[in-house]
Amino acid sequence: MPERIIEKPHSLWNAVVEKGVENIYLFPSPAQQIIMLSDVTHVTASGGTGSGKTSLGPFWLTHQMELSLGEDALVVGYTEGALRRNVFPSLFPVLEHSRFKGTFSDSKMVYHTPFGDIYFCTNKNPQAIQGIHPAPIWCDEFASYSLETWKAIKGRMDRPNSRLLGTTTPYGENWFLTDFVQKWRDGDPDYLVVYLSSLDNPTYPRDKYYRDQREMDADEFQMTHEGRIKRRHGLVYPDFKREMVQECEPRAKCYAGFDLGLVDPNTFTVGSYEHPAKYEKERWCAHDEWCKSGVDNEEIAANIFPLIVKYHIDTIFYDNHAGQTVLDVRHALEKAPYFMDNLRWIPMAEGIDIGVSALRGITRRSELVVDPKCENLIDNFATYSVLNGKPEARLHTDSVDGLRYLVRGIQLYGDTELESGDTAVHKERLTHAQELFRLRPQNDDLYATDADEGGLYGN
Repeated sequence: MPERIIEKPHSLWNAVVEKGVENIYLFPSPAQQIIMLSDVTHVTASGGTGSGKTSLGPFWLTHQMELSLGEDALVVGYTEGALRRNVFPSLFPVLEHSRFKGTFSDSKMVYHTPFGDIYFCTNKNPQAIQGIHPAPIWCDEFASYSLETWKAIKGRMDRPNSRLLGTTTPYGENWFLTDFVQKWRDGDPDYLVVYLSSLDNPTYPRDKYYRDQREMDADEFQMTHEGRIKRRHGLVYPDFKREMVQECEPRAKCYAGFDLGLVDPNTFTVGSYEHPAKYEKERWCAHDEWCKSGVDNEEIAANIFPLIVKYHIDTIFYDNHAGQTVLDVRHALEKAPYFMDNLRWIPMAEGIDIGVSALRGITRRSELVVDPKCENLIDNFATYSVLNGKPEARLHTDSVDGLRYLVRGIQLYGDTELESGDTAVHKERLTHAQELFRLRPQNDDLYATDADEGGLYGN
């Protein structure tokens, strides 16, 4: 009698292996069969919960490894915890009952097989993907990755027989729609999207499916159970529309919003403000951006310097929690050939709610224009959602945080080139900013750290 290799194999409910025989016999659903037999370079199983996405990944991976013996493979998860909870329990039993049975190095996150290595990486550390040259790549919860991670994965597909499988539930109208699904819809032969329904799995509870159909928001149900891409439920900026994405010429005076993180990407967002005297309403523009994870202070300085020069930036608003990192970046910028002594660095100490409210008002009034170069910012607007009534930072918010600092910085500090002519209002706003940020004259010591002297860490 054949024995089951997985206790509860989900929609691959009858995946069995004969004891002592290397071949694995599968009876996939029609949608799973299309994916298994496809030779398209980029394939995604966009499915509802319980539809058999993750359970298909191990069989697709071993099949592709059979077709490219001797090549390495790559498996990507959203987090290490997600890998251990979802991927390892489904992948390792399949490997153990195949010719790829080997040993797993937990410290290095590598599974060594007789015919090549399987590397494991996460969306949280896209830099770890660099240096790996895999043939098959399996990405679980694919659509939840950041745009930076997706670009890093695409950059690794440099083998003649490189193939990618993304198994995922949609997470909104983010890069997965614009940079993957839309290419398939436009007829690109290198892309294929296969939709899986929760009902494709005969073991999925029917009463649960139909109860959610009655109770859920229609778009949320379509994403959760049918794998269809819809507008994400609970967006922090629901009024942001694709019509706001258009080329916009930068003003003579631009500003920057700077968001830094040890684990999250470092982002530098360039924008400008136009007073209503020139337009019927205020006009906020996001012109350019830089976004990258896992970089040191010298590399940050080297990457933001061209933007500072290109857009004539003299004021940078940043997260006050990153004071030491900003200080290190400032020191790095002063090293030749990056030396510049006319930059103003203003920490933003407000709570998140004030900035979110201001930016929501701008999008609601359609006063925002985002240049297509700001890919990460556009992606942030499509995924930044709320949890229990508060902004949820689980999905990627770094570029939009930089824009939030920029907007509030200009609102508080005041645009030094306002065309309103109301100097009294301008002076009042400037005084408020000086009190809030303890701004010092430009000829004072910018690096003063004594609390009594003000400066970067002054009271």
